Amino acid sequence: MAGDPYYDDMVFLYRGNGGYVDESNNGYTITPSVGYNDYTYNTSGVNPSAGSLFSGTTALQITDFRGRIGCGAPLISGASNFTVEAWVYTGPSGTGSRIIFSQGPSGTSSDLQLYFSHLEYKFYAAFLSSATIQSNANAVVYNTWTHVAWTRSGSTQYLFVNGVLHTTGSISGTATTDDSLIGAPGASTVITGYRVKDLIVYDKAMFTSNFTPRSFETPAYQLNDKLIPRKDLQARKPLKVNGNNFIHRVGI
Repeated sequence: MAGDPYYDDMVFLYRGNGGYVDESNNGYTITPSVGYNDYTYNTSGVNPSAGSLFSGTTALQITDFRGRIGCGAPLISGASNFTVEAWVYTGPSGTGSRIIFSQGPSGTSSDLQLYFSHLEYKFYAAFLSSATIQSNANAVVYNTWTHVAWTRSGSTQYLFVNGVLHTTGSISGTATTDDSLIGAPGASTVITGYRVKDLIVYDKAMFTSNFTPRSFETPAYQLNDKLIPRKDLQARKPLKVNGNNFIHRVGI
């Protein structure tokens, strides 16, 4: 199925399921309360997710404009291809921009950002000096789970909302070596009340055309017990996860 995870290309998986754990193969150390510019993460930020999409699970909730967590590494590497995807609960109306994912200096700005604006009702992606790309109008709907994905493939970047390609643009330059962050990199704008679920980073251009986002919680990587897309020819036997066909392969 288009959009299923390729765990070999997965750099980072944060499900926001009540703990601060990278559940990809890398197992990066996530820092929920490390200070950036004397700012600290609001440790009460993990609350039950809203809506029915992820019923019974939890999501990371940003409750303060300084709230964010460190991912433990620079997840976007150099000028390589990448994909960042996440489910975002947009929260109530408000002002300012809500930053979903960023990488750059720990001050008040970042060189790489995926974010949305409640004032303009749009999602945005910014990479260094490349032109910022934006979604179509009215892509942000209050109090709604929305899937957003950002891909770099060579010199082109793509921005998707709910699996639909909204825009493309040119992209160039090399990402910084600062740790990636989920949430605000110290910005002083009002950023409260939104939630992030299943934030995944890949070192591959996963999406360059329309796709169907997963509608279930992404399974965690399991050592020696990997979940692989069905097209893998070395697979041995099928396995269903929430009604979706995967292949169970042992000893990888």
